[in-house]
Amino acid sequence: MIAPPRLWRAAISDAAGLFGTWGLQLVTLGFTPADIFDIPHSGKPGGLAWFMRGSPVMALGPGFAKLQDGRMCRKTGA
Repeated sequence: MIAPPRLWRAAISDAAGLFGTWGLQLVTLGFTPADIFDIPHSGKPGGLAWFMRGSPVMALGPGFAKLQDGRMCRKTGA
């Protein structure tokens, strides 16, 4: 999948905020690079950085992230 530049910029911005707030917890909880950065394709939502779409993470657990807008992102391996 080739994403438009605006979506790439949004994912990069969301990832920066994610690491700034939750970086240590992401490592501690076993989030992999794929869990965070996989590009959406074939009907799959992709990693957390793509899934956020401007809604910050409010809670993080071993297999999930809950976003401010109420959506839940499950780890790809969870």
